[in-house]
Amino acid sequence: MMYKKISVLMSCVLFVFSSLAIADEVETAEPSVSFSAEKVKTTVGSEFSLDVVMADFPVTEGGGVSVQFDPSVLEVANVSINSDEWRFVNRTGDIDNTDGIVSEILFSSYQGVTGNATIATIQFKAIGKGKAKIKLQEAESNPFASAGEKIDVSFEETKVKVRKNKKGKKHHRHEHSK
Repeated sequence: MMYKKISVLMSCVLFVFSSLAIADEVETAEPSVSFSAEKVKTTVGSEFSLDVVMADFPVTEGGGVSVQFDPSVLEVANVSINSDEWRFVNRTGDIDNTDGIVSEILFSSYQGVTGNATIATIQFKAIGKGKAKIKLQEAESNPFASAGEKIDVSFEETKVKVRKNKKGKKHHRHEHSK
């Protein structure tokens, strides 16, 4: 009888330790910032918008991003912060279509934002034929933070393919794919 109780107890202990080991091996998603589409196909003269979105975040009071793009293919027409989520101090950044950068898009919320949310919407115009990448990076002046501690974030990019309009057609078609 005593042997049976010890055997059951040992089985329970082994189960608990193996469960803890398995839990350690399960990957947790890391915070990331990306665009709402991985690829965009469009034509010269067309405009399209991409949302800047955060995913898998712990509570964050905000942060900042900068955007790089090929100025021979694209230009930025507008940046707007999602003020439904980010209700404190926000800045739409400095658009430089000559060098292909929007620097220091800053956003904050005194209540904090958790999980997945839209940060901003950027409106682009295709000005030249070609392939380009739109890259996100953390703003130097305002990294993502939670309770005063910096959050490590990965940043994704979007690929854009701009083709020339067919003669006589003035449609402004674009396709997004995730």
